[in-house]
Amino acid sequence: MAPKRTSYSYEVKCQAIADAAKGVKRSEIVRKYGVKASTLGDWIRNKTTIEDNFKLGKGKVKRLTPGGFPKTESCLVKWFATNRNNAVPIDSAILLCKAKEYSVMVGEEGFSGSKGWLHNVMKRNGISSHSIRGEAESVDPEVVAAFTATIPNLVRQYGPANVYNCNEGGLQYMGTSKKT
Repeated sequence: MAPKRTSYSYEVKCQAIADAAKGVKRSEIVRKYGVKASTLGDWIRNKTTIEDNFKLGKGKVKRLTPGGFPKTESCLVKWFATNRNNAVPIDSAILLCKAKEYSVMVGEEGFSGSKGWLHNVMKRNGISSHSIRGEAESVDPEVVAAFTATIPNLVRQYGPANVYNCNEGGLQYMGTSKKT
C-alpha cells in the first residue's frame, strides 16, 4: 500500500525555504517538516511562485489549482479589489453577475457561473465573506449634515404619530447587503 499523500500549506513551504536560505542542512529540514528530500528540492526550485502565493494571502492554501476560466477570474478579482478598496459592499450574487458579464466580454465560452466555481475562485484568491459593522465608511459626513438640516422641514407637515424610524419599523425592504 502506498503511503498517504500529505499536502503542505504555502506558509509551511515558505518556512522550509527560509530555513534552507539560512543555511540549515537539508537533512534537518527534511526531518523537521517530515517531507522527502525531493519534495524540499521542488519547493526550493519553485521558491518564487510559492513566496508570491504566500504574499497574496494564500498561506493556508495547500494546492493551487488553476480555474477553467482564467481571464474571467482575473477580471473579477481586479474588479473586486477595486470596489472593496472603495468600501463597496459586495456579496456572492453580485460577484456571479459580474463574472458572467466578464466571461462574455473576454470571450470565454461555456461559462455557467456556478456557486462552486465562485467558491473556488474566492478560495484561490483569498477572498472571504465578512459581516459589515457600523457605518463609518457608508456616507460622507457633509452630506449627512446637509440632509439632517432638511428633515425638520420635511416632517413639519406630519403629526408625531405619523413619523416612523425605518430601522425600528422593519421597513428596510431592499437595503444594501450586510455581508461582503
